[in-house]
Amino acid sequence: MLNLKLELVMNNKIKEKEVRKSNTIRTKIIEAPEGAKYISKFMDSLPNGIFNKKNTGCGATSMMIENRENVIICCPTKQLVKNKEAQYPNERCRYNVLGVLEGVSRKDIQDHIEQVKDEQPVKILVTYNSFEKVLDVLGDTIDGYKIVVDEFQEILDGAIYRDKTMIDLLQKLEGLKQVTYLSATPIPTDFLPEELIGLNRYEINWGKNEEIIIPHRIKVDSPFSYTARMIIEHKAGNSFRIKGQSVENYFFYVNSVSAISTIIKKTGLTNEEVNVICADNAANRLKLGDIEIGTIPSEGEANKTFTFCTKSVFFGIDFFSKAGLTIIVSDGRHKSTMLDVSTDVRQIAGRIRNEDNLFRFAMLHVYNTGHIIDREEFEYELANDIADANRNIKAFERLKDNNEEGEILEYSIIEKVESDGTESLVIYDKQNHSMHLNELKIKYNRWKFETIHEVYIDGLSMSKAYANAGYDMKEALEWEQ
Repeated sequence: MLNLKLELVMNNKIKEKEVRKSNTIRTKIIEAPEGAKYISKFMDSLPNGIFNKKNTGCGATSMMIENRENVIICCPTKQLVKNKEAQYPNERCRYNVLGVLEGVSRKDIQDHIEQVKDEQPVKILVTYNSFEKVLDVLGDTIDGYKIVVDEFQEILDGAIYRDKTMIDLLQKLEGLKQVTYLSATPIPTDFLPEELIGLNRYEINWGKNEEIIIPHRIKVDSPFSYTARMIIEHKAGNSFRIKGQSVENYFFYVNSVSAISTIIKKTGLTNEEVNVICADNAANRLKLGDIEIGTIPSEGEANKTFTFCTKSVFFGIDFFSKAGLTIIVSDGRHKSTMLDVSTDVRQIAGRIRNEDNLFRFAMLHVYNTGHIIDREEFEYELANDIADANRNIKAFERLKDNNEEGEILEYSIIEKVESDGTESLVIYDKQNHSMHLNELKIKYNRWKFETIHEVYIDGLSMSKAYANAGYDMKEALEWEQ
């Protein structure tokens, strides 16, 4: 048993080294002029390939909406589509923008293109899974459009729940001529999906204008209880203080609607006091009970004292508050709340946009730690899961085109693979009636192990992760002491 375990682990490590070797490619650095804060000051389009904009809020997607190209922007969430669509037309740009969500038909898309094509470039916003609808309408004319995959790191992060959507998107984009994969926190080279390996890479050097996030961290036994206490203290007249200033608006990032509901009930918050921004569906409405699912306030519109956000608003969403603090809450007992320091946390830290915010680029991370799984155990479990997946694939292939009894067994394998849900490392392709290994989910598992399991083991690992990700730790360490 021990020999088998070691063999499985070693085979996985050899494969990992081979992948890393194949991923080596140089990155072209684009120098931002001194004093430039927005990308439109020195660029008028984005190059094809992987583009690391480094700073959140630098206006990369805005530039693509406002330039003279026909553009399709693929967004990871409905909230992001709605947020961007609501900003146009405006005083800066009079273009009409179409957001493609549920209820928008192929005819609606065609009608919009016909209405605007003689007046302005075509600007379309889609979610990752609605891109196919636009592709069907455009056909071969898609080559005349620039496609921007915004926050493309979500392709990997979404592999656990929306793997088929992500794989389908990658396959549809692979043969197209003008595609930019855009992010301020791109997927690390070692974990890139196969379709993106070998693409040209670009990165902006902002010089003195690069965003330096200042994290403040509090390690506690129960992050949710600590969050509730912050709320209760504020309501009692004792506002949380940081950087010598009192917080007026609390923006809590908790990626669990159940946890949000528990905190709200524990603190007695009402709809007048709290704004919960999450996916608007029946399951979430049931969890929240009398608390309504809210919307993102426009610039100039007052915030409620307490705002809770799930991952649906981690990316590309703008908040405005003079005395608002970003607070990330991670509890090891709720795996979905344990966020990646190098991607999720950096994205969240830039969500309050106004420059007169008292806590500009500062954020608070309330978290706990604990042993989750060590590397050897992880490698062994992953190797076993891959071996199990390969057995299912081989059995399925043997049973195909067999007798009636074989057909029954064949569909029992399909049923097993699909019922395993997020745990399965097999993709069943219904159209071609075939099965193959889910390489995207395997990379997701490796990525999450390195960014979550190995980071949340103890406070030292957490500090190292922040330092490695390039955060300004001096003020944070002084504050924590």
